[in-house]
Amino acid sequence: VLKRDNYYNKKLIKCCGWENDRVVRIFNRKKTSFCENMVHEYILENGMEKTELSVPIKHYPFDNAAQFINKMQHYSTLFAQNNKNKRSSSPLRAFSSALFAFFKSYFIKKGFLCGYEGLLISVSNANGVFYKYIKLFEENKK
Repeated sequence: VLKRDNYYNKKLIKCCGWENDRVVRIFNRKKTSFCENMVHEYILENGMEKTELSVPIKHYPFDNAAQFINKMQHYSTLFAQNNKNKRSSSPLRAFSSALFAFFKSYFIKKGFLCGYEGLLISVSNANGVFYKYIKLFEENKK
């Protein structure tokens, strides 16, 4: 298990849920595999023993807002495709979920303490949630 220090435009982000990021990246492929999700796939642990490495890696997912928006656009489309006819959605659910995502990221996870970057991440999280549920709503109507 690797701890990741996440950066936005070369600034370490210690809010919005980016501060305690851990990912499984070194594993025996013969004993496990990835789940079927198209977005945020993860290792199926199957009882495997985990060890956390002590030194975090530096993770630079976005240098600017355009990259953030592109990833949100891509992930929200994959979410809708992956959940078509499996989950329900509505414009009200999209709006209320987005509102809650912003509140959680900006207030509960202390995005307001990170200035511009905290606001950008919180708004982007909310937009991503809104669009994934709106896209799912539209996919389910087809």
